[in-house]
Amino acid sequence: MKALKFIGIAIAAVIVILLVLSFVVPKAYHVEKSVEIEAPQNLVYEQAVHFDNFQTWSPWSALDSNMTTVYEGEFGKVGSKYTWEGNEDVGSGSQEITAASPEKVEIDLNFKTPFEASAKTYYTFEPMDKKVKVTWAMDGENPWPMNVMNLFMKGAIGKDYQKGLDSLKVRSEKLVAERMVDGFMIQHIELSERSYVGKRGVVKFAEVEAFYGTHLGAIMGALGAKGVEPIGMPSGVFYKWDEEAGTADMMAAIPCKTGTTLDGYESVNVGGKALLVDYYGPYDASEKAHMAISTYMEKNKIELNVHVIEEYITDPGMEPDSSKWLTKVYYLIK
Repeated sequence: MKALKFIGIAIAAVIVILLVLSFVVPKAYHVEKSVEIEAPQNLVYEQAVHFDNFQTWSPWSALDSNMTTVYEGEFGKVGSKYTWEGNEDVGSGSQEITAASPEKVEIDLNFKTPFEASAKTYYTFEPMDKKVKVTWAMDGENPWPMNVMNLFMKGAIGKDYQKGLDSLKVRSEKLVAERMVDGFMIQHIELSERSYVGKRGVVKFAEVEAFYGTHLGAIMGALGAKGVEPIGMPSGVFYKWDEEAGTADMMAAIPCKTGTTLDGYESVNVGGKALLVDYYGPYDASEKAHMAISTYMEKNKIELNVHVIEEYITDPGMEPDSSKWLTKVYYLIK
């Protein structure tokens, strides 16, 4: 009986302490962990905020191999959502992206089981030379007297966040090693739907530059007269190369919003899964970037989906140093 008395006193003491703490501990809590990753920012972004990729490094995925997930919306975009349901270790709930930029992504987190709760989480991405610093944070609030749980939640969530970020670092740096070909980083992206408006023709390799000179300015002028704003830089859309004949079936084009048309010019809708290489150098020497992508596709058994696009980001008239000219080379893939 004496032992039960002491146990009762101890339990009462704990309850009193917790009640006292509940008046001291803030209702709001903030958890934040960071890691530095040696990888391009957009690759890390893709692994962090595309919910299907998140499952590969999430600190909770290994807790239930039979967990079910349902995805909605376009990965990495506002409105993208996933709902999960699993065992008692992972519970059930949903995450939905509410704001997204290359620097910060904000997410609404809602739990259904083992208890109902909600919180705001976010990632930030800070470029650091050849690295990117990723911060994963959570902000929430527990009403009195449950706010005393904040003392334990911060430690537990922080531990999970750090474990997840460490796994994100391993995954991202492994992908860099796998996707580097002849000095070029092959990026997997989702090219947003757009219409390329331009003039198509079969052009000799030696006359491509002249073909651009003849048509790109005219297309820009015609779009301006119609009040159409381009959504990207002047581009070349390639359908086919004929090495033997030395010609390319191509279009000198300007990217515009989907559905844009222009009298006297062709329009083609393009978008979807793509490989991207950022090539720096003279435009007429970009073949090295194309070779790197082709090698990567062959090695990984990836098939081309019709279009290859070169987007000419740098205006040579504004930047005399050709080594700084940026061309984005896109290969649409199946």
